[in-house]
Amino acid sequence: MRSAIDDFGRAAEIAAASDADDMVRLRDRAFADGMSKLFSICLGDAEVRSAAGWSVFRKQVITLIGASGWALTGYIDDTLDSAPHSALEEWDGWEIACRFRSAVQFLLDEFDDPELLVSPDYEKQMLSEADAELRAQASLVSPLPGERPPAGIPDSHRWWSAASSFAARKIDWAAVATLAWLWEWVSGRTNSSPRMRHTCRRRRSSPSWRRA
Repeated sequence: MRSAIDDFGRAAEIAAASDADDMVRLRDRAFADGMSKLFSICLGDAEVRSAAGWSVFRKQVITLIGASGWALTGYIDDTLDSAPHSALEEWDGWEIACRFRSAVQFLLDEFDDPELLVSPDYEKQMLSEADAELRAQASLVSPLPGERPPAGIPDSHRWWSAASSFAARKIDWAAVATLAWLWEWVSGRTNSSPRMRHTCRRRRSSPSWRRA
C-alpha cells in the first residue's frame, strides 16, 4: 500500500508544480502506476480491506487523488480509449482494457467519496461509453482462458466475462457451411457449386473466422 501512496503522492506533487504538457504526462504516468497497484491491492485478501490500516490508506488515497487535479479524469479517459482497441491483440488488449475499467470501479466502490470525481456527470458518461464499447468488442475476442476472470474480480465486473459469454452464443459458421454442402448433396446436387466452394474457402481463411 505504501508504494501506491508514493505514486499518488508523486502525481499530486507534479500537479501542484506545473500544468505544462510534459508535466501533465508525468503526472498521468505516476497516477496510472498508483491505479495499477490499487487494482492489485483490491484483488487481494478481503481482510486487508477490513483491517484498521485500511481506513487510513483510504483517506490518504482520496486526499492525494483530490490533489492530483484532473489525473483521475484523464485515467477514465484512457479507460474509454482502451476499450475500442481491446480486441486488437486478442487477450492482451482485452485484459488491459478490463484492468483499466476494474481499477476505476474498485476506486469508486472502495473509496467512495463525493469529492473523488472532479466532473461526475462527464466521468460517469465516459465509463458508460467504455462499458458499451467493451460489450461491442466482446464478439471479436477469444474467450478468457478457463472462461473465468482473474481471482478476486467481483462478479459485478461483468466486462471480464463478456467475451466468454459472447463466445458461448457464437455460431460455428464452418459447421453451417458443411451442412449447406451436405444439403446440396442430399438434394441431388452431388457436387457443390464453385460459388459454395469459394464461400467455404473464404470463410476458413478470414482471420475473424479463425478466432470464432
